[in-house]
Amino acid sequence: PRQAELALRVLKQVLANAKERGHLVDEGVFRVKAPRRDQPEMRFLDWSEVEQLASETVEPYGNLIRFACLTGLRQGELFALRSHTAMDRLAAIASAVGMAVDAHAERRVAALVLADQPDDAALALHAIAAQTHPADEVILGTKARPADLEAGAGTGARIRVVKQDGDARPQRIRELARLASTPWVFLPAAAADTDSLEQLILRAPFADADIVARATTDEAAPAVVRRALVGERGWPDDAETVRRWSHEGVRLYAVP
Repeated sequence: PRQAELALRVLKQVLANAKERGHLVDEGVFRVKAPRRDQPEMRFLDWSEVEQLASETVEPYGNLIRFACLTGLRQGELFALRSHTAMDRLAAIASAVGMAVDAHAERRVAALVLADQPDDAALALHAIAAQTHPADEVILGTKARPADLEAGAGTGARIRVVKQDGDARPQRIRELARLASTPWVFLPAAAADTDSLEQLILRAPFADADIVARATTDEAAPAVVRRALVGERGWPDDAETVRRWSHEGVRLYAVP
């Protein structure tokens, strides 16, 4: 029935065009109706089926499936989506008048690395290089001689080595944060979940928050924090600190 419906539609278009050109066409042709066909009832996946489908799909397309099911957007509408921040709009306006503005300025992130031994620096930088989207900048605080550090191999980031003599970790982290030129900072770890960290980095500019972290009780879970906040307060080393800061007005965005 569907093929017959399409064939009839094409035939009517051809005859209508012939009529416009002056050919004699029987008007009865245009009153012919396509054969009736039963419309099958649409079946919608329940959420457990959506989750099963998404979990068996290569990331990041699993999240795309969830998003499509939650919004009802069609394929073309999904692929036409673009992420926009205030900087994106400013860059578009600036480009129209011949000015250059970095649309990604709000998405840049710096890694703050405390590495008193060359081996510690190598492990931290290896963790950064393992990311698909590594840090834009690395601020490396160390007690070792800069000449002893083979810093930066394969990271693709700007690296600044800072000689530090103090032992107070919070103060050292605050010093490194104040030297960063990016709006966001994070502390890399050799055993960090790089995929999880990258998701936080990608969401940070859109979260309207000061801390973007995983919603977990694991104190070692990665987090991305605004540079100005770290420069003022230091790093939130545990979940209790994050909760206390949140009660004091610091904006927290928890990623499931």
